[in-house]
Order: sequence, then structure tokens, then C-alpha cells
Amino acid sequence: MAIGGTLGGLFGRSPIAPIQQHMSLADESVQLLCQLMQACVDGDRSRGAAIYEQMDGNATQVHALRRDIRQHMPRGLFLAMPRQDLLALLEMQERLAQQAQSVARPLALRSMQIPAALHRPLDRLSTLIAGCAGQCQKAIRELDELITDGFGEREKRVIEKILDALDKQLLRCAAQYERLFAELCKREESLDALDMYFFYRMAEGLDALAGICSEIGEQLRLIMAK
Repeated sequence: MAIGGTLGGLFGRSPIAPIQQHMSLADESVQLLCQLMQACVDGDRSRGAAIYEQMDGNATQVHALRRDIRQHMPRGLFLAMPRQDLLALLEMQERLAQQAQSVARPLALRSMQIPAALHRPLDRLSTLIAGCAGQCQKAIRELDELITDGFGEREKRVIEKILDALDKQLLRCAAQYERLFAELCKREESLDALDMYFFYRMAEGLDALAGICSEIGEQLRLIMAK
């Protein structure tokens, strides 16, 4: 990936610009996961396999870009905010992409078909989580604007409103996760035991995705506070 010179130019403008690019890739992984789930609902194995292949390539890009950002990120007075805080944010974003792929793996490789009873609660939860990832990306984009525009109060309020909206979305995710878990409990007698194991893992994996979005939001609040 011939990215070094490009990153150098981006960092000259803002330390957030390349991190924003990285978050965009992480968000794409979450969106692809939602598409994969829909393919499983539809019983479309070939589409599911193609989406998983996209996710695999996307995860490679996420890892490579994180490595390049770490290598080229300026130190000390050249940054508008603490380097360690930005590196921590970068690590959270990569974990978001990795977790999306972890949830996707058994769905794709086992060619799992999701029972009709789980379609609605699962679709609702995955949609909410996709929205959380989108809010994280939006907040990071605004943080880039905040830096380039000189840390104005208006820009700060915009980011705070996005992070408040993220917090509300995360509460809805938690409530929907409980509904999905309750639905799984009701289906234990009627579904194959091995399938149930993977459905529970899938639910927990989605909940973990929401947790990483929460971590990103809190890290952004920390960066804002400094």
C-alpha cells in the first residue's frame, strides 16, 4: 500500500483525517455484516460468501492502514491532541472491524440460515448497531472539522450532540439485545443445539460490537475534554 506520502500530507492538515479514513473502513465492515445477515435470512449462500470475502479484504485494509498511521503519526508538539489518545482510538476502530468479521465468520462458513422467528429482532439489533457505527464515523468527521476550524464552540456542540445521540442509540441496542436473547431462550427446545450455540454467540458478538462503539464514543469525549 503506497500510503506513506499521502498520510504525511494528511497529518500536516489534521491528525484526525487518516483516522477518519480508518473509521470509514471499520464502519464499512459493520455495514457489510448487516448485508451478510440479510443474505442468511434470504438463504442466499452465494451472496453471503461474496459479502464475507469483501469483509475479509476490508479487514486486511483496516489492519494495514492502522499500521501505516502508527508509523507516520507525528509526535509531540506537531499534534493538536495527545498521540496516545489517538492511537487508542485507532485500536478501538480496528477492534470494531475485527469483531464484525468474528460475528460474520460462522454465519458465512457454516452457511447458517436464520429462523423466521429471529428475523425481526435480529434485523432490528443489527440495524441499531450499524447506526451506532455510523454515529461514530460522523463524530470523527466532525472532530476533523473542529481541528481544522480552530476548536470553535459551535463545532464542539455539534460533536457533543452526535455523541449524545450515540449514547441514546446504545441504550436502544441494549434493550433490543435483551429482546433477542429472550427470543433465543424461547426457541431452545425447537432448534438444533449446535445452531443455538452459534445463535447465542452471534447475539453476544453483536452486543460486543455495540460495546466497542460505546468505547469509541467515550474516547472521543476524552479527546474533546483535553
